[in-house]
Amino acid sequence: METPIKADKDADEQKLESLVFGLETDLVSQLQRPASPVSEDLSETEADGLLCLDRRGHTASDDEDGEEEESEEKPMARQPAWVDDDDEQVTVAQVEATFAQDQRRAAVAPAGRYRAALEQRFTSVVGAPQWAQLDRKRRRDSDDEEDSELLTKTGRLLSTARSARLAKGTVLTKTCAPLTAAVQRRPRTVTALEFHPGSQVALVGGGGRPALALVQVDGVDNPLIQEVPLDGFRVQCAHFTRDGGQLMAGSEHAAHLLCYDMMAGRVLRVEAGRRLGLRGVPQFTMSPDGRWLAVPGARAGAVHLLSARTHEWVDTLQASGRVTALAFTPDGTRLFTHTDEGRVYEWDMSTRACCHRFDDEGCLSGTSLACAPNGRLLACGSSSGIVNVYEMATARRASHPRPVKVFDQLTTTCDQLRFNVTAELLVMASSQKEHAVKLVHVPSMTVFSNFPGWSTAVQEPHSLDLSLSSGYLTVGNNKGRALLYRLQHYDSY
Repeated sequence: METPIKADKDADEQKLESLVFGLETDLVSQLQRPASPVSEDLSETEADGLLCLDRRGHTASDDEDGEEEESEEKPMARQPAWVDDDDEQVTVAQVEATFAQDQRRAAVAPAGRYRAALEQRFTSVVGAPQWAQLDRKRRRDSDDEEDSELLTKTGRLLSTARSARLAKGTVLTKTCAPLTAAVQRRPRTVTALEFHPGSQVALVGGGGRPALALVQVDGVDNPLIQEVPLDGFRVQCAHFTRDGGQLMAGSEHAAHLLCYDMMAGRVLRVEAGRRLGLRGVPQFTMSPDGRWLAVPGARAGAVHLLSARTHEWVDTLQASGRVTALAFTPDGTRLFTHTDEGRVYEWDMSTRACCHRFDDEGCLSGTSLACAPNGRLLACGSSSGIVNVYEMATARRASHPRPVKVFDQLTTTCDQLRFNVTAELLVMASSQKEHAVKLVHVPSMTVFSNFPGWSTAVQEPHSLDLSLSSGYLTVGNNKGRALLYRLQHYDSY
């Protein structure tokens, strides 16, 4: 016997059934609706908007997520990094009207867009760079991926860093055009030679010629920028000021100095030397901090200090023996003086008092000094050609310090010493013998064997200097030439 279905239902139960299952009229209308092509393989409950499973067991929402994932995997069209709608509205005619004096016309119709004109001009000169192509394919060896790969590897970092150091044994050099190639009236002997402290410019002069030449250093032509006439002043030495805005010149035949202001284009006369009883100023040096100008005095052991800004006399340092060489420490707080007695004095610039002195080992008469830019080494040259290199800390506390290295490659007076900016290269030279220039590899304290080579005609070197980043070495000789060499280990000027 069949159980009779209960016909009586309360209102709440009917309302619940209609919400869950729908009304009977709705069910009939859904069954009578034609099936869509998508729902032929699906159950009838999908027609009511309910969640259903397909034949693979995936839900409809899963399919939608899969489609989104596939769309994410597809490369999207790249968009420009910056788009300015105003640029699209500017025409060439409007720009030409704004800059009427501009003689460089774009090779497009005046009604053309100014942005298109700029792109055309840039492409005609430079070409189409890859970074400007929006549809280019990214390479796996791009710069950012190389950087990320480098950060994940540490095995060969130390070995690659070693290649940045200057190697000993031989030095790679290239002979360039002399700095005097474009100078019409060259000095007989180049004794004033220095690189500008802030740009690729060098001054060339000396030999008693009353002029200085400013040369642009490009390593190819080295064109002449300007020749500074000095009204009969026979130049012996010259130096740029710390900021590079002026240059100071001295002469052994004049008791005064000349200061040339490169911004104003005028020559000023500094009479401080005459008031100090000097007959000539064949030698002086500028402090690295731009405060002092040190000039050896006429009296034995005297050094006059002038203000580099006002050119006024400030003080006179007095020691025993005639001062033959001067060198400031890199910070300008100390001054070292070498004398013809073979003794080195250290002066405190704040108190202007002698704070230490020591005897240069084996030196009968000192002739040159040089402080390393890192403040760790002090090189002392002598009349016999011997060059002693001291640890700065040892030399400043001992009266008879032992040098860390003694160089005897020069057989005549060593009158020129110069460290490079990284303190890994030392140049020493003697003006009393031809080709007497030596390059020292400071970390190993060895001399490079291939400079100068048998084909390098240096002649007698009377001056030398190294550029800002050690990319160039220049040597002035007795033939009126400022030879220029490219040190290929260093990338920049």
